[in-house]
Amino acid sequence: MSWMWMNLSLAVVFFGAFAGIPLYLVLRNPSFSSQPADTTVTTPARQRAEAAAEHILLPPGALAEAAS
Repeated sequence: MSWMWMNLSLAVVFFGAFAGIPLYLVLRNPSFSSQPADTTVTTPARQRAEAAAEHILLPPGALAEAAS
């Protein structure tokens, strides 16, 4: 019966290390933050659309007002 308790205690220690060490490494990482990162990507299509929009003679926000 004492072997069972020794095996269970060793299993708890190894399981704690198996789950706890990676969790500690993730939470310790400075890139882990509750604030989302700025993921704005400028693609060639977006660049062309912005360049074309510069040639439209409308005041800023006029298209957004017309769409709503």
